[in-house]
Amino acid sequence: MKIELKAIIGLLIFSSVVILGSIEKAYGQSSTNYRVVKYVIASGGSTPQSTQYLVREVIGQPLNVGVSQSSQHTSSSGFLAQGRTVPLATTLLVPEMYATITEAMVAADSGYIISVAAGTYREFFKMKKGVILLSRSGPMETIISRNGVRDLILTAQDAVIKGFTIADNDNGVSQPGNGIFSDGDNALICYCILRNNSVGIYLHNGSQATLYNNTIAHNRTGIYMQINPAPKIYNNIISHNSESGMYRNTAHSLGNPMIQYNDYYGNTADFGFYGTAWTPQPGTGDLYLDPLLVGGSPVDYHLTPNSPCIDAGDPLSLLDPDGTRADIGALFYDQATGIELTPNAELPGEFYLYPAYPNPFNPATTVRFSVPEPAHLTLTVYDLLGQRVSQLAKGYFQPGLYQFQFDATGLASGIYFYQLQMGSYRAVRKMVLLE
Repeated sequence: MKIELKAIIGLLIFSSVVILGSIEKAYGQSSTNYRVVKYVIASGGSTPQSTQYLVREVIGQPLNVGVSQSSQHTSSSGFLAQGRTVPLATTLLVPEMYATITEAMVAADSGYIISVAAGTYREFFKMKKGVILLSRSGPMETIISRNGVRDLILTAQDAVIKGFTIADNDNGVSQPGNGIFSDGDNALICYCILRNNSVGIYLHNGSQATLYNNTIAHNRTGIYMQINPAPKIYNNIISHNSESGMYRNTAHSLGNPMIQYNDYYGNTADFGFYGTAWTPQPGTGDLYLDPLLVGGSPVDYHLTPNSPCIDAGDPLSLLDPDGTRADIGALFYDQATGIELTPNAELPGEFYLYPAYPNPFNPATTVRFSVPEPAHLTLTVYDLLGQRVSQLAKGYFQPGLYQFQFDATGLASGIYFYQLQMGSYRAVRKMVLLE
């Protein structure tokens, strides 16, 4: 079964609500095989809102949900009482209906959604064909973590994994310890954080997995490819992996992958290999810049306001929830609510890099910055490959507001980044040169 992206989006929206109360008594009768039940839900506010979903009831026998007909399959919500009623879209709730993801996966069948509440789940499991595994709260709050196993998640054909942190399966040097293992299937993995594993995502045996908008960081190897994989890999941050950002066994052909609009930074080697040296063809829109994550301990993988990953994803991707172009990485920067502090231009109170104006531009634009105290600084322009194209300023500056013009005459149209560096302070912004 091919899962169309638009259908997936609809299912993701369906599963994004937070279940607050029990399922109330069924009411109404739409046919002999369907009835309507009312969920009490809310979207973050204190006042419950009601909505309705069709559910299937096979008269006279329970649905096949992985329990015997004699089981009193009752949960705290009262859902699946006597094993007879499941939603038409067939959403299984963890932990409301099943204590673990593994138990829900056993009960699931193709087309089912497993919707997981925030929490840390110390388990490993194999996906089923066509099952959609969703986090209700996003990857920073929903964590699948365990050590000492080969794979935390083994994928399957037409499976979807969205919105989890998959972490801590690092079993030592030269030992298997994969966050996700795709073995010849076409699984879709998106909006996930892969961290502290031996390998974040292992693509094997002709895998045609699609990996987009993930943050794959602080593993030994971010992505490992072997035996003819042909994945689609885009809009991912691949950073700070201690051995390789992306690794390939070159004894096998690579298939026909699409690898573009990714940010590689801080890996010991961006592209590692076994056998013949290998570097992929430069992908459209690839970055080699610090993604400027919030950081800290434990690491917060949100983007900061000056991150070069903001609005730098594939322009053909779905827009971010704030209506702007897709960001790179698992967690988008909300430009509708994001706050940037602007200093007093007359008496600068902080180091600050202003947006270029005009932007987009052709052929010249002006870049301004403020300096609150004497400092040595550099203001540098880079292209998408991280190569320096111009140094606008370098030297010792007294407190004040400064501006420099960037003349892009003779440069190719496209995206450029300008970086202000003053000691430990660094800010990066994006500008677009029009044809």
